[in-house]
Amino acid sequence: MNIKGFNDFMLNITKSYILDKLRVSDPKKVEIELKRRIKEDEYLKITKYFQKNSKVKQIKTNVFIDQFLDTGDFRIFHSGASLRLRYKGNGKNVYLQYKGGGFVLNNVLFRSEFSSRKISHLVKEEGHRDIIQFNEKSFMWILNNAVEEDMRKAMYDHLGSRVIRNIKTGPVICFYKKIKYEYNIDDDIYLEPSLDFLSAFHIKSNSFHPMSSLYEYENEIKSRKNDLILKLKSISQLLDFEGVINKMVRPDYECNDKYHRIMSYFVKKAVH
Repeated sequence: MNIKGFNDFMLNITKSYILDKLRVSDPKKVEIELKRRIKEDEYLKITKYFQKNSKVKQIKTNVFIDQFLDTGDFRIFHSGASLRLRYKGNGKNVYLQYKGGGFVLNNVLFRSEFSSRKISHLVKEEGHRDIIQFNEKSFMWILNNAVEEDMRKAMYDHLGSRVIRNIKTGPVICFYKKIKYEYNIDDDIYLEPSLDFLSAFHIKSNSFHPMSSLYEYENEIKSRKNDLILKLKSISQLLDFEGVINKMVRPDYECNDKYHRIMSYFVKKAVH
């Protein structure tokens, strides 16, 4: 076996290991990214660096509202997964998104990600009230009517039917602005760094709602062919890119997703 054949063999072993560890069968559902906690001045430093770097292109700025979902005893939180309704376009486009529990290697996060079709019965009314009726459809209705079979199967495999039947609360509402950039590696692969500013509310009954405001930086490996092998080959380019960022900000890597970062304090308080 020549060197190329050996490298391809090892990449395929790595691919199989990742799919097995994440408990998914479709390599297109695997996300590879690096996350950082940053302060406001670091947010501004990175922004200025991207503006001056001709190889980094700003591609879009989005504003989202996420409603994270869980059981009353935070079973999704404790599983390491996250589940959210995402409201785009001022509430005109609503999706259910699920991310399974992942693992971190050399500060790089590997996890599965799924998204439903547009949920046509959860959109802002075009009328005098202009509201979204959160409570008119149950979670099970959404799961059975707007979710593809691969996403539904992954959720049952990861969470179990008992947890899924008890998803009835939305403990976090998160408003955030995401600025996405693009850094081309070649025709098939690019990096997608992004800067987020979040304001998240922990929803509590019969009480004021604690709020958390924070800045985050993410950098995800993207494949135009959605090819996991190509993504794995590009991890070294991701780390090289991040070496430059390390010179500007603290290497304060974040293993948690937004839901776990926001809720870690509040869940601990609830348990104790």
